[in-house]
Amino acid sequence: MKTIFDCLIVEDDPLTQQLVEETLHRYNFHVTIAKDGHVGQNQIRNHPYDVILCDIMLPYADGFQVLEKARNLVEKTPIIMLTALSDKNNVVRAGQAGATAYLAKPFTNIQLIDKVSTSLGLTAAQLFDKKQYPFEVHVSTPDSHTMILQLSGCPLKNPVKVVFERASQYLAAAPKLNQICVEVSLEMAYEFRTTQYLEEIVSIIVHNSKVREDAFVFSGAFFKQTDPERIVAFCKRFKVDMD
Repeated sequence: MKTIFDCLIVEDDPLTQQLVEETLHRYNFHVTIAKDGHVGQNQIRNHPYDVILCDIMLPYADGFQVLEKARNLVEKTPIIMLTALSDKNNVVRAGQAGATAYLAKPFTNIQLIDKVSTSLGLTAAQLFDKKQYPFEVHVSTPDSHTMILQLSGCPLKNPVKVVFERASQYLAAAPKLNQICVEVSLEMAYEFRTTQYLEEIVSIIVHNSKVREDAFVFSGAFFKQTDPERIVAFCKRFKVDMD
């Protein structure tokens, strides 16, 4: 089952960019921002997205040009045009040009997530609200040579500092530590940056202790649920127990 949906927003207004990114990041979306029409066209050409949001008034290439390019490259990808509520002519034109839907500005975060979910045909079970699964860290040391880090829930922001602060309380008391077992929960499969966060956790612990990188062993439902393409590089670098 797909756990993360890739979204491209082609928009030059910083406030709209922020609203879209913050709203969708709360759920299981990875958002890429293109600040003008040309960048948007290049992104569509070079990367497959699950859904595209595109403003009409854009620098260098307007929304209709982006829409035309997108429809030449991706016939079935939902494309939502962002337009002023009073701009009825553009709404009609966008529909005729192949837009899946339109969202009138200004819009709320609820209207945004509803429109995106509907365009993708997502069920309630496919939409993952990270706020309902707060990130937690549990640390234990069953013996003087082993530390167990249990990461559960799904972080809304970078959790590396929190994890290190919890682990560091045990690192000083366990100078003979030679294995750190990191158990990663299923919920973290809904965060696009999870492998990046795990790499940063390893880096900060190695840098601030005598523990070596090869002491880390990863396991948990995250690795079984996540698209193999997202974790292939990570699994080549680190020990990962898939059983």
